[in-house]
Amino acid sequence: MTAKVWLVTTGEYSDYRVVSAFTTEELANSYAEHYPGSYGRGHAEVEEYDLCSELPALNQWTTLTTYVRADGSIHDQGASDVVEWHWADEKPSLPARAQVNAYNGGYIWSMEPAGRPLVGVTTEGTDHERVRKVHCEALAMTRAEAAIILAPNPEDADRPYPAPVNYRAAHKMNAELAKQVPWRVLLQANGYGMVATQLLHAGVDYEEATLLAWMVYEHEPNAERRVDELLGTPDA
Repeated sequence: MTAKVWLVTTGEYSDYRVVSAFTTEELANSYAEHYPGSYGRGHAEVEEYDLCSELPALNQWTTLTTYVRADGSIHDQGASDVVEWHWADEKPSLPARAQVNAYNGGYIWSMEPAGRPLVGVTTEGTDHERVRKVHCEALAMTRAEAAIILAPNPEDADRPYPAPVNYRAAHKMNAELAKQVPWRVLLQANGYGMVATQLLHAGVDYEEATLLAWMVYEHEPNAERRVDELLGTPDA
């Protein structure tokens, strides 16, 4: 069993600091409860961490990004190919995962004049060759669907302030792309949000999807079996 340590901290952002560390949660809570200023601004919090006797493994992550116009053409600016190292306990190994984001042109005005939206395709992972293969596949899908993603959603036409792009179409594509990654791998690398997205696009209603995603994040066996039934995604 991994040893634990409980830190008592105060402040936020630039004021954040660790004021003490304890070997039990009870001691840390008692200290935090009576820490000066604990009833006003600067109150103390207790944070739990693993106490490591050696460094975790390092994972090399490759991240590719490409932008696509509504006509399917590749934007000649903003593309990136980045390689970074991350501690395995902070960012676990993930072969490759792609996602798309729709941007109104004004959001990235330095790349495209305002009013001309773009779709960003980003693929990341620890398998360098697979990242490139998945990125090419996701890029081909995006170029074929760019006109739909970057047009207003007809279902939003009656709303007072309809979105300038079809975010639902982008979410649907992300759910399709996420199917390429076993949900347990996706959960470990990206948290429960993408598992919830997969469940939503599998026809599960919002409340059940978010609850199930949170329960598998907490390693509830019954929830894991239920998600296996709903998604049918093979484990890695």
